Amino acid sequence: MRSFLPKRNEIKWLFFDVGSTLVDESRVYEERMKKTAQIAKVPYEYVYETAIAFYRENKKGDLETSIT
Repeated sequence: MRSFLPKRNEIKWLFFDVGSTLVDESRVYEERMKKTAQIAKVPYEYVYETAIAFYRENKKGDLETSIT
């Protein structure tokens, strides 16, 4: 019975996507922050600056901003 995983000599490429490496996700984050601002009835710039402050602390800025 063959395993689900390929044999070692059959692997030709191995990709690790560590966020925005293969695909630019900046537009998605921008839209998410705009929606957060709209729902919270605060300026987009406030949400953006708050998210950036969390990112600088190596935290998930978009998620942390939405719960503050």
